[in-house]
Amino acid sequence: MVSFAEDETLKDYQIPDGLSDLLHDFAVSVLVEKPPNLHQYAADYFVRLSEEKKSRAIPMYIIVDDDEEAGEPERIR
Repeated sequence: MVSFAEDETLKDYQIPDGLSDLLHDFAVSVLVEKPPNLHQYAADYFVRLSEEKKSRAIPMYIIVDDDEEAGEPERIR
């Protein structure tokens, strides 16, 4: 776990795009669901979120002249 010393400030760090929304959505979910085990709930929440993002990947198909050249489509994220 990261803890900040008294002389360290958040201004030394750049907050990634989407982090505020991600944490807001998680916090709202916690307040609504009121889980008895916050750590387990957090782990399950982020695994579920990650799996949902993966399932939205769009397959890319490439047209080929010969069936022997055909293969599995690549996944784009």
